[in-house]
Amino acid sequence: MKVISVERSDGPLKCKWCGKELTPDMEIEYSALECEYFCGSECATDYYFEFMKSMVIYLDESEDLEVVDGKVYEKRSEWK
Repeated sequence: MKVISVERSDGPLKCKWCGKELTPDMEIEYSALECEYFCGSECATDYYFEFMKSMVIYLDESEDLEVVDGKVYEKRSEWK
């Protein structure tokens, strides 16, 4: 495939999470889903966790989960 022309962006690429300008010495990550670049795996991971609204679940405080015989189950609501 022959490239006819390439347009350059207005400025250097920046990390989607922290805003740092990307440099060749970084371990640059690319998200195909978001079409975004990150300066490293830590920023990419932080972005993904925030994007997915991921959070720690505390089983002793959960109203939706229960532990039975050492395994975690989702509580089922009984339809009445």
